[in-house]
Amino acid sequence: MKKWSSLEFRVAFTYLIVGVLWIFFSDMILAVLVADTDLMTHIQNYKGWFFVAASSLLIYFLVQSHLHARQIAEQKEEESNRRLRMAMEASQQGIFDFNIQSGELVVDDAYYRLLGYDPQGVFVETRDSFLQSIHPDDVENYLQVFREYMDGRSDIFRIEFRHRTANGNWRWFLSMGKIVKYDADHKPLRMLGTFLDITDKKDADLEIERLLHESQNRLQRLETLRAVDQSINENEPLSATLKLLTQKIKEHLKVDAVGIYILENTFHQYELAVADGFIPVSIQKLQTLKMRFPETDDELKVLRQINPDSKLLWPELAALLKEEGFQDFLVVPLIMQGSAMKGVLVLFSREKFSVDDEWLLYNETLAGQMAIAIANAKLIDGLKRANVELEEAYDRTIEGWSKALDLRDKETKGHSSRVMQMTMDLAQILGISEEELIHIRRGALLHDMGKMGIPDSILLKPAKLTEEEFDMIRKHPQFAFDMLNPIVYLRQALDIPYSHHEKWDGTGYPQGLSGETIPIAARLFAVVDVYDALTSHRPYREPWSHEKTMEYIHSMSGSHFDPQIVAVFEAYMQKKGQDAF
Repeated sequence: MKKWSSLEFRVAFTYLIVGVLWIFFSDMILAVLVADTDLMTHIQNYKGWFFVAASSLLIYFLVQSHLHARQIAEQKEEESNRRLRMAMEASQQGIFDFNIQSGELVVDDAYYRLLGYDPQGVFVETRDSFLQSIHPDDVENYLQVFREYMDGRSDIFRIEFRHRTANGNWRWFLSMGKIVKYDADHKPLRMLGTFLDITDKKDADLEIERLLHESQNRLQRLETLRAVDQSINENEPLSATLKLLTQKIKEHLKVDAVGIYILENTFHQYELAVADGFIPVSIQKLQTLKMRFPETDDELKVLRQINPDSKLLWPELAALLKEEGFQDFLVVPLIMQGSAMKGVLVLFSREKFSVDDEWLLYNETLAGQMAIAIANAKLIDGLKRANVELEEAYDRTIEGWSKALDLRDKETKGHSSRVMQMTMDLAQILGISEEELIHIRRGALLHDMGKMGIPDSILLKPAKLTEEEFDMIRKHPQFAFDMLNPIVYLRQALDIPYSHHEKWDGTGYPQGLSGETIPIAARLFAVVDVYDALTSHRPYREPWSHEKTMEYIHSMSGSHFDPQIVAVFEAYMQKKGQDAF
């Protein structure tokens, strides 16, 4: 089809038609009008010259028309390409063209610009040189994903990897491509695709992961301290408490063996109370170490500051390290603040300790708990201090989770702290007790904890959600319950995370509760949560005004909200004004 629409064909065809028509009709007309042969000859000459001139003009206009149309098409194509380049640059994307047979990789200048270079034009490199610029830890995975795509085991080539930049750093990229050309035997020849800089997203994901990991570690350690406190409070046998502590030390501090020595004040001698993680023949050497330990921390400082390779090591300890294959050890005195030493805790590891401030703090805390267990007479004062620290640590853990949620969805940044404060204000107005206020505060901060189980593709979607996606969103209260219910100290804070989407008329979720069967904390929070959500910016809508939001809440009294709570909320907002936060 392209052959018959070409400029050459159209010009030739037009010239042929015009020429045939001109010769045929002009000769017929002259034969009728002119009888003189000489005159006819002269007219025929002029007719020929006229035909040449006319056909030249016709050809000129045909060619000019085609060139003009092509120029307009080229301008449109250039404009389209320019817009595409701008869009790709704005979205931190580039394009690649890979010749699968030759290994030649052609990329646009956006590729190099994203890596910190400032080139112009299109650039070519080989497959091998490209692989050399990928992070060594990502090369094998990159090749495996590529092979799977080439073998037809995946519909599209998609891989995340790190690429070296101009200054030697690494940036994360998402590359996607598809085969666009095959040979006669259906062997792939050419693949086109894009690459996208996802470093910022990766950094955010890593930060969220770090916060969650840190919070989980903290929570596990706090649960251990609570279990130890409970063991001491219930006057469990000292051996049971020390066994629990030993188990948690190995689990949380990642040590291989633990020895606990108790200083018997009557005879001023140490007794080996716990030996966990050692081979049987090492127990005797552990017994002999007790003769070496001094009665004060000052005398232990020398041992605490030397390493396993030091010549200052006691011979018994050096032999134990060699026999067990230990690479590191740590001696911790069991001392309560302001008291004499109660014993010694010795930690052993077959690898070098990975120590940070939190590790040391937790180790010291457990050692303190051991000293408390040993010196039960001072238990009450020690527990009071420990309980205060635990409560503060609980709140820091919860706040860490809340910040992790805010980091995940920047559009709702600050939402948790705002709704928590307003809910606390309303609860105080209603005269709720101080003890219950603690659980309400925790529940408000953790109200959207279940959204950790919602995929980013749904939670952060800027467009309208499908019914299936709404069904997934509606599961987040149940996710919150499943995540928080196993944590004993948070069970009394579950009313808000689990029930804040229940409605007064029973049409809410997840349980379909109605009226006063909905916990009062959840009824309070439901009004506050809707107010903050409607007056805040979202990707899919602009924020509502204070007046419009208050009208909406009033209209939902008796259906969505508890009428009495709405009345209290309206009075509260009228008193504090729109800037209640």
